[in-house]
Amino acid sequence: MTETNWWRGPFADKIASQTGIGKNDNRLRTLMQQIGAKATLRLFTFYSHKGVQTVELYSAKGGDLNYGLINDAFFEELSKNGFKLTDKARMLAGPQIDALARVTKIMKSGQRIENPRPVGVSDVIEENPQIALPGNGTDEHPDTNHMDDLAILPYQLSANQFAIGYYVVTRDLTKEWQKGKSALDPLRYAMPDQKFKITLSNVNGLGATAYSYDPITGQRMPVPILERTSRALTVQVNTTDYPRFLMIEENRAEPGPLISDVRLEKGDQGAALNFNANRSGTATIRWGPYPIRSGGTFSLSRYENVAAQTPASNVRVPMITSAKAKLGKGVWVFTGTIKPAFTEEYTFLLDANPCKFSLMIDSKYVINGCGATGEKSGSIRLVAGQSYALAFTLENNQNQPFDYTLYWASAGQAKEPVSAVDGDDKVAEIIVNEGVQASVFLPGFQVGDGVRIEWRAAADSVETRYPAWNYDVKGVLWPQAG
Repeated sequence: MTETNWWRGPFADKIASQTGIGKNDNRLRTLMQQIGAKATLRLFTFYSHKGVQTVELYSAKGGDLNYGLINDAFFEELSKNGFKLTDKARMLAGPQIDALARVTKIMKSGQRIENPRPVGVSDVIEENPQIALPGNGTDEHPDTNHMDDLAILPYQLSANQFAIGYYVVTRDLTKEWQKGKSALDPLRYAMPDQKFKITLSNVNGLGATAYSYDPITGQRMPVPILERTSRALTVQVNTTDYPRFLMIEENRAEPGPLISDVRLEKGDQGAALNFNANRSGTATIRWGPYPIRSGGTFSLSRYENVAAQTPASNVRVPMITSAKAKLGKGVWVFTGTIKPAFTEEYTFLLDANPCKFSLMIDSKYVINGCGATGEKSGSIRLVAGQSYALAFTLENNQNQPFDYTLYWASAGQAKEPVSAVDGDDKVAEIIVNEGVQASVFLPGFQVGDGVRIEWRAAADSVETRYPAWNYDVKGVLWPQAG
């Protein structure tokens, strides 16, 4: 990505004017670098967790009061010694470099993991709730609390170790939290610690240890463990407005699940899947069209018009999308059965231009046209593992087909095309043995299909999956170039 940074110039001008000090005052320079350290940690921790491979901060020598990553004092010391790097110069690099060095040390302590285990956040309780953005008292515009702005960013270091960044994503790094302090005191702008109770899912809490590490101060702080099970861990952490890291080590006697060396090879009637696992257990394997990676289908019927009682044609399709079914003129009805993975409120969204459409779940309207606001979405609470009848109707009055896709999403499920369970025979369950390559044939696997592996050592243990999410390009048999 291109260069980025938080520009400290306007804030430095404000403080200089407010206090009457010169721009070269060391107190001002120190203040700017301290706040810069918070900004730098937030940028790198957040962007890296979201998959950005390279983040370039502008700039190394940008000035303490502007964009500088490295202290001006560092360069001043270099110039005194013919620009030779000395121990004294190193010590003057500044808080931004110091904080990054500490985080780098954490990450370098980890191992290369091909497929990190997904860690979820199943509950967050904010003690002494703080309003971040006041609402207007209505359900549509409620207050936004710090809990709503809490970032929890897991990194896996080994089979049973995690470094989980966490902080309140405040909207203003220069907010005056402690107005009794001097305008030149960094503590004036330091968010006081706030306690949160966080429950992490897919973590083996039995025998786990935890502590918190602050990369700005270099301090290690105790973390109370409030509850623990074989699949969850609840902790209490002190949180501020820059990333600290919750360091978790699960029971060393029970390494967490890892999948590696996944390979797909196309055959005449399907594909061969091979992979390795670091423990014995059971793997559930699903495959089908990318990105849903499952074999269920919808019935698609075409009617000449809205008054027609008998369909003119009927076919089966894997997804409700123009990529799999081009819809010419007529009334098109998709029907099938869906089965959600989570007990949550699901939002269904149509990406298409027309407004003549409707979506019904168990004969109840979830969406019925665009409505007065033009929105093409609706929500309904669904129960995990329960089957629901879906009926989606789309009318095309033009002779040309148009692009469309029906998506669904929830707190636990990423936005992806709606998938059916009807006729899903593309699923297999196999026993995986530690140290032995797992092999399974996937009948009907075609070019453009993808595979998904869900694996755990026991029914009540944590699990891992491959790939991380369905839109990942891993585990897909792509067409050969040329």
